Amino acid sequence: MFGTRAVYDVQRLAYAAADFASERGRWPTTAELLASDATLPRRDRWGHEFRFDASNDRFVATTAGIDGEFGTCDDVRSDPMRPESALPKGTAIPGR
Repeated sequence: MFGTRAVYDVQRLAYAAADFASERGRWPTTAELLASDATLPRRDRWGHEFRFDASNDRFVATTAGIDGEFGTCDDVRSDPMRPESALPKGTAIPGR
């Protein structure tokens, strides 16, 4: 599957956002999220920036996929995360 890495990356970003929210009571800005862990991906495997959608109760990370356009069939989205979705420190991301 060409998007396996993309799936892992968006899930990792979403879990990091949930961790931030569980500790601080709000969703991170893009800059805060990326600054929270230097190992988080800045771009997807095709060189495109991620899109983050944070509402009051959930966070979703999305990559535009291989075509680089959001809203097309190859977009890869994380599972919606809530602050309580945060993993205990040192826990591996599911599916990895």
